[in-house]
Amino acid sequence: MPSNAQAFRLHGDFFSVDYPEFVCTTFNDTFVALLDSQATSNPADKNLAVTLSDGGEAYPMNVNVTLVGDLFRVCQNSCTATPPNMVYTSCVSDAELIGTGFDTADAQGCPPPAGQFGAGTGWMAIQGNVVGGEIITLRLAIWDNGDGIFDSVVLLDGLEWLPEPVTAGAFAE
Repeated sequence: MPSNAQAFRLHGDFFSVDYPEFVCTTFNDTFVALLDSQATSNPADKNLAVTLSDGGEAYPMNVNVTLVGDLFRVCQNSCTATPPNMVYTSCVSDAELIGTGFDTADAQGCPPPAGQFGAGTGWMAIQGNVVGGEIITLRLAIWDNGDGIFDSVVLLDGLEWLPEPVTAGAFAE
């Protein structure tokens, strides 16, 4: 780490085909950003790719974040049978999905081929605290939960070193 850095921020965008059909099921792809650092103000489990509920509970980065906060918002509001009659209302717009392969519709409003429906978080800040001059390890991983056929992806960009500590976690930009 640079000697004057006390934190860092990485920008990311999580996309998943698992929305809305597999919210609250075992078919739920997950992304983690695990930080090994001497700083003491990071999550105990090391995962920075979490969003916090109003009650302070940490939710890992997957389509279940539709249930808390405002992080999962690049989608169409939806109702699905799993769990019964669950309505998702955190979506703002699905415009950022066009051309990604996670489209809910193309530019003309036509539905995509089967298997390409999905949603995403939109750009988010993933941030954590560090000790200036230390060597850190940041492990980034994404995996399929429960199946091997529907996929998710994370775009990462714009790593920044920060001179002040931050609230660790993932936040909407």
